[in-house]
Amino acid sequence: MKKTILLIICIFALLSCGDDDKAPVVSEVRLENQTYALDQAHYDSFESAYVYFEITNSQSLHMVRLVFKQIDAMPNGTYTLLSPDDPDYDPALHFAGGAVYPALDKAPIPFVSGTVRFSRSGSRHTIVFDIETTQGSLEGTYAGPIVP
Repeated sequence: MKKTILLIICIFALLSCGDDDKAPVVSEVRLENQTYALDQAHYDSFESAYVYFEITNSQSLHMVRLVFKQIDAMPNGTYTLLSPDDPDYDPALHFAGGAVYPALDKAPIPFVSGTVRFSRSGSRHTIVFDIETTQGSLEGTYAGPIVP
């Protein structure tokens, strides 16, 4: 009887561990071989010429700032860095720039190339970025609400 119960428990455990189980998205940024947690995101008004998305760590004040020009709604898709002064700049395809702020006492590190992907499921947004800065690569993900 004990073997039958153990066998049933083992079968249930194996069936419960499907490939469709998704690990939660970790909100973090990696810069210069350092990893920093990200815990909040916000944006300024869509009524201005430039919209700034700031993804931060509320404890250490690390910040990634993404800049979009001429958008009037939350981005949804993949965007490539291109100067807004470039005649090929298209707000449906490009973002205008940005920087990472490693600490209050350090200068911001500007972006030179890269991509940013925005997606949304209900009120939960996901931002994935793969950026080259003047000081190396910046990779990260933020998952959660983006508030004004």
